[in-house]
Amino acid sequence: MMKANESGFEGTPEEGPGWDVSDEMAAALLKDVLVPGDAVGHEAGDVVGPYVLVSVLGEGGFGKVWLAEQVEPIQRRVALKILKLGMDTLEVMARFERERQTLALMDHPNIARVLDAGASAEGRPYFVMELVEGVALTRYCLEKAVPLEGRLRLMQGVCAGVQHAHLKGIIHRDLKPSNVLVTEVDGVAVPKIIDFGIAKATTTDRVNELLMVTRFGHLMGTPIYMSPEQADASGDIDTRSDVYALGALMYEVVAGRPPFDAETLQLAGEGEMRRIIREVEPVAPSRWTEGGRGAGEVRLNWRLERSRARDLDLITLRALEKYRERRYQSASQMGEDIERFLNREAIVARAPSAGYVMRRWVRRHWVMSLGVGSCAAALVLGGMATYWQKRKAEAALGMMASVLSETDTISYVRLQKMREVLALAARQMEGLSEVERLRLHTGIGKAYWGLREWETAVDHLAKAVEIAKKVKVAPRAIQELLELRVLCLLGGGRGEEAVVLVEKMLPVYEAELLPDDPAKLFLATVHAKALRAAGRPKESVAAFEALFARLKTWPSEPDPVDVVNAHLSYPIALRQAGEGERALVEARQNIRMAKRMLGAVDLHHARALVLAANECREAGLEEEAHGYLDLGWRYYADDLGALHHSTQEAKAALVGLKKELGKVEEAVQVQRDTVSLCEEEVGDVAEETLYEREVLVRVLKEAGRDAEAREVAEASVAALDGHDGGGASGRREWVRRFRGYLEPAAGKER
Repeated sequence: MMKANESGFEGTPEEGPGWDVSDEMAAALLKDVLVPGDAVGHEAGDVVGPYVLVSVLGEGGFGKVWLAEQVEPIQRRVALKILKLGMDTLEVMARFERERQTLALMDHPNIARVLDAGASAEGRPYFVMELVEGVALTRYCLEKAVPLEGRLRLMQGVCAGVQHAHLKGIIHRDLKPSNVLVTEVDGVAVPKIIDFGIAKATTTDRVNELLMVTRFGHLMGTPIYMSPEQADASGDIDTRSDVYALGALMYEVVAGRPPFDAETLQLAGEGEMRRIIREVEPVAPSRWTEGGRGAGEVRLNWRLERSRARDLDLITLRALEKYRERRYQSASQMGEDIERFLNREAIVARAPSAGYVMRRWVRRHWVMSLGVGSCAAALVLGGMATYWQKRKAEAALGMMASVLSETDTISYVRLQKMREVLALAARQMEGLSEVERLRLHTGIGKAYWGLREWETAVDHLAKAVEIAKKVKVAPRAIQELLELRVLCLLGGGRGEEAVVLVEKMLPVYEAELLPDDPAKLFLATVHAKALRAAGRPKESVAAFEALFARLKTWPSEPDPVDVVNAHLSYPIALRQAGEGERALVEARQNIRMAKRMLGAVDLHHARALVLAANECREAGLEEEAHGYLDLGWRYYADDLGALHHSTQEAKAALVGLKKELGKVEEAVQVQRDTVSLCEEEVGDVAEETLYEREVLVRVLKEAGRDAEAREVAEASVAALDGHDGGGASGRREWVRRFRGYLEPAAGKER
């Protein structure tokens, strides 16, 4: 081993980190620096080794960073970090010592380089880094008004730096904007990662064991950017924890605000803060940028086409997945997906799993696509039921999670064909443990909710709640089951039962949840809707108006989605209470509010348009209704696809209204567009496409365009005759039906 100098390290400051530290030296250093009663601080002008302290650059949990000048043997300005007073415990000293070691391992243009290390005259360890004359990542993007592509290029650099650290066996564990500084080199912005102060080395050599400092149960890191597993303080941290932090960084870079509100986390208390990090899903970043909103003075407006905005959401939310198995498995994978996005190539990030979709439902329950996503969970659960009979439940559930990770969406029409699977799952309860039956009942209930088979859904959810209480699952999990049960009661027209259940839940939510918990807003909205469904419209109006008054004094800024959702059903209650004129005014106002708060192509804006169309029709304003419905249908089709039941319902209403208004040509075109969309989504002989073609034949015949109707029917028969796939009996039935339209008598019957 090379001889160490008086600072404990071989080599000179200008040579950089050329030291070799033994286990004994590391232990000795830790012992020597623990000087009882040592209360010496540092001020500008003090000399530490060959460096003169100039001014404080920053201060973290364990050390203070100084701007310093090296006098000899060369002159240069550096950043010097030295352990701050009051932190001289063995654990912290060990952590600081390891920081010096880990930084020396890395040599990458996106990581601040270590130049030197040593100990002050008082025995306090320090290390010296290159001076990065830059500003925090998010501040740089704001002050320089960096366009979206530039921001994503910066994130690619950060990903590259983190990947380098991971390859060296180092996990940062505290990635945040202030630890990523942006400097300009020859006019090019370059991000540099600093402060590996709480990094965890993944190597297992004896030095690392000696310097092991993470205490079980102690939160380390910055909560807004902290991964769920890090919040659990279990010690089971790997490189994917940094991937999560990269996702939080990217969220703030593209949305102008972090995924969670800092003040909310700060006031929540440690237990609630952990729960938020582990369970609460951030909204898609595009929801903040679409309307030009952001944090403070940030004003963003990317104006991406819908498909590209969704891709950007998927990349960001993939990195922020609660379960690390669902995240990018490395920082380089995330960087590569960002590159694909910039090159307009297909990204690797998939749409969220059904489980993720269901968690999002708790806060944004009405969004149509969520019900469909939730159904996938039950279908897989049902298919696994017989497997559970033969193997351990743990193995089956593991396989289920793997399958769910590959699930995107399933059309409503296709789900209707899966009733056999759901029935099979319901028959396989015998022999299962209570926990397994709980998960199965929950999954089946969610699936039937998506299918709009409310009674069956309510039955399974009631059984799930009963078991959940018996096995004493977390209270919030039971509340979520009850919330879904309320929605199913409303869907099934059992409004009075829904009111009774909600009014039992309201005092519990008020007593147990934080003052600004979104679940309170959700339940108050459902209560107002339930009163309307129970035939009590005046009470419903009063409940809505009490909710609006409460929103004005909400403890924190409520989620715009929750605010818009709270207003959407208000006009219906007004009309049913005999206030039709006010209902129309509020419906029009809802359109403007949804567009302003969430953006023109948001699903809530689409729903506001469709609901306003209904109010216009009630008022006899068919032309105005037509305009709203035409736009709402197009937004639904663009976001949910032609096969979703919300799109189908809006399209059917639009076609009918166009025919009423004498816009027959437009009605035909809408139906042709629907057929084309179905062909793109599921193929030209899929059940859904054939159904829409049959509707097109009928619309053409009603318009007196028999020749065109025959052409569509003949083309459909030809496509079916030329198809050699499965389902022969189903194909024969469709051939029979289309041939019936070629016969005048059969055509009249239809």
